Amino acid sequence: MHELARQNQPTPPLCANTECGGFESEQYRNDMRLCRACYSPFWSTRHDPGNQKLAGKLAAAYHAQLTVGCGRKHCSNEFCATSANPSLTTTPLDPTTAAVHTVALLKKSFLYNPKSPSYSLCVADEASATRRKAAAHLVGLGFRVEWCVKALAECAGEANAASAWLFANAPRR
Repeated sequence: MHELARQNQPTPPLCANTECGGFESEQYRNDMRLCRACYSPFWSTRHDPGNQKLAGKLAAAYHAQLTVGCGRKHCSNEFCATSANPSLTTTPLDPTTAAVHTVALLKKSFLYNPKSPSYSLCVADEASATRRKAAAHLVGLGFRVEWCVKALAECAGEANAASAWLFANAPRR
């Protein structure tokens, strides 16, 4: 790929969930800027003009995550009561403390930050969660996280192949 073409490529639209290694769907766009898998628990056929029902679902998801956890062995979410991340000492929060944390997490969502929302939701797909974690290591090569996740997706999660893909196809920061 020519250097100028490589530098002028649009950045892949990464899912706004910081735990996910998926991409926003061109076909199934949503205001939350989540991939299809992360958005599916919040999807509804009902009219919700003020996003009140959506806000309630998001708050309930965060509260459950903080008080009960997801129970997945691959989860390393710092905002999950059952996170398997060895560097964290996560324990279930009491409901009141969890509510305070939930409000702080909601303030990062598109409800308060529509231009660049961010979420910390547990991810069901282990491959996607692993891809996002592995991308954090590839960022040190001088590429944006979006490109690192794309490289890992293109190379079936193999880090050496992904770094070669990055140098051949992705623009440097």
